[in-house]
Amino acid sequence: MGFQQGLSGLNGSAKALEAIGNNISNANTVGFKQSTPGFADVFASSLSGAGSSAQVGIGTTVKAITQEFSQGNITSTNNPLDIAINGAGFYRMLDSSGAPSYTREGQFQVNKDGFMVNSSGLRLAGTMPATGSTPVPIFIDTSNIPPVATGQGAPVKTGLVMGLNLDSREALPVNAWDLSTPLANPPVSKFNPTDPTTYNKSTSATVYDTLGNAHQLGLFFVKVPPGVSTPDTVSTVPGPTQDWYVYTNIDNGKNNSQSGAVDANGNPLPVDLMRPMILTFDSSGKLLMSTTSADDPTNPSATNVAAGTAAGLFSTVLSPGVVTSAKAPMTFPLNLESTTQYGNVFGVNSITQDGYTSAQLAGLTVSQDGVVSGRYSNGQSKALGQVTLTSFKNPNGLMSLGGNQWAETAASGQPQIGTPGAGANGILQSSAIEESNVDLTKQLVDMITQQRTYQANAQTIKTMDQILQTLVSLR
Repeated sequence: MGFQQGLSGLNGSAKALEAIGNNISNANTVGFKQSTPGFADVFASSLSGAGSSAQVGIGTTVKAITQEFSQGNITSTNNPLDIAINGAGFYRMLDSSGAPSYTREGQFQVNKDGFMVNSSGLRLAGTMPATGSTPVPIFIDTSNIPPVATGQGAPVKTGLVMGLNLDSREALPVNAWDLSTPLANPPVSKFNPTDPTTYNKSTSATVYDTLGNAHQLGLFFVKVPPGVSTPDTVSTVPGPTQDWYVYTNIDNGKNNSQSGAVDANGNPLPVDLMRPMILTFDSSGKLLMSTTSADDPTNPSATNVAAGTAAGLFSTVLSPGVVTSAKAPMTFPLNLESTTQYGNVFGVNSITQDGYTSAQLAGLTVSQDGVVSGRYSNGQSKALGQVTLTSFKNPNGLMSLGGNQWAETAASGQPQIGTPGAGANGILQSSAIEESNVDLTKQLVDMITQQRTYQANAQTIKTMDQILQTLVSLR
């Protein structure tokens, strides 16, 4: 009798309902991938192995429960360590023994030991600056970052870079110059940082020494009288030009501008030498060249005049007014290349410098390519590690371990580890989670279908029972 077919149909529908129920129960599980049962018909094998046109199948069987690794919806969160994968790939997780597993769930946190872990305590694998391309647990270093002195930034030592405009309409400062000597000779500058009548405009910027101590660098701009012989006059600059002297001091102390001035042996000159920088502009307000001056009231015969490596670029040597155990004097590039002289009010357009003080870790960010960066209280950022993704030729060959984890098998193929966005790997989205890809509407429809299939298989068993009862009742 055909009880076997109906019984196999009942078992198949029951398995399908179990898969549907599992999908529905995980509709809100982050990174969950729904399962779909696959069925195959069953035929009895004859002794000779030959087929028959009258052969009748003996039912159905569940061939496989496959998981659909389609993309789930991405939802924003407020946690920067919630990281969604947009595309293919799995996170590689490591347990305490180093055994790997793989997941799409991207809800991470930093544990007490400083490692990025998921809710099960498994450590997220990636690359660290010291390990190269070898995947290891990502460790978040929470120690203070060391200070960097201005002019020692990496990878390029930019020093202090300022962009400003000097007003071409400015008159000469009232008490800036002693014009009793002929203009052919540099007149004696009467600049005094405490006397505003000896300079036109001033501004300031913060610079840092080797211990991260902040110092205020003052810059003072003095318009040079027309016709004054300055070091730049030896150049063949076409048309009329205008020079400006730029003095500096630090921490509102004694003027100690040296502008990279050194003696014949390359040693910095004493800090009391007032050596201004000179900016030369053409008739259109463009900066043509820059030099350092030999103007030194204590030594008028000084001839140490060093041209900048580019217009507006100087090497500045300063000694802070308060001596600490930091390296002194401070030496860093002072870049005024974008300075202009237009008929507009004096204004500072930009100030940047590459030094900073020591700071504590204030937060974390994760980029699309998986770089985990620390944000520090001084506004700096630093790459602490990079998340890697793993792909498989046959994801359906992975073995489910529960807890949103899968393990590689012979059927899945070897894991292929790479960076997010490289090859077939997807990109990462921080402060977001990948929701379950369960389609509840389809699951409910499939449930109704399987329910009806179950009832139909039960009906075939009932019919066979009635036929058997009829046969038993024959006399």
